[in-house]
Amino acid sequence: MKFSTKAAIALSFAAIAPAVILAAPAAAQTQRPTGLQGHYLGGGASLGINTEDGFDDLEFGGVVQGRYDIQNVPISVRGSVLFNDQAAALQPVVTYDVATSNKSNVYLGAGASVLLGDGESPLGDKTAFMLTAGVEGEVAPNWALFGDVRWGISALENSDGQAVSFQTGAAYRF
Repeated sequence: MKFSTKAAIALSFAAIAPAVILAAPAAAQTQRPTGLQGHYLGGGASLGINTEDGFDDLEFGGVVQGRYDIQNVPISVRGSVLFNDQAAALQPVVTYDVATSNKSNVYLGAGASVLLGDGESPLGDKTAFMLTAGVEGEVAPNWALFGDVRWGISALENSDGQAVSFQTGAAYRF
């Protein structure tokens, strides 16, 4: 099949046109998204994975989570309690929030997981440093959903295994 110069130019315009059309509204927007604003308190479910003995050690539990939004900076202070029938872990965290729209954020943070009790919480069986990544967004006026993953660094007693937990829940915003 032989292409002419006219055909090559037409195909080039056909390939570039959608990108130009879609980029035009974005270029007209000069305002950045504000992200999820305000504080919240909520609860939900937690699933902890302890890799000490492979991935067969799952810890099901719950989470109570709060967020304090520091105004005019993309930082929040969060507090959580992960719990199950064996133990609980108190988790103070500071996060950097990135607005993805006017009503949602993704966040990255660090903090601690302080074990309360003698058993195994959804994030390990000892007090440890912790990293987190998550997403949160408004689903109705004054209501938000959140979900995150947490990695407890050296959160398992006498083990080189890893402790990871996944949380999801709903929160009331105020």
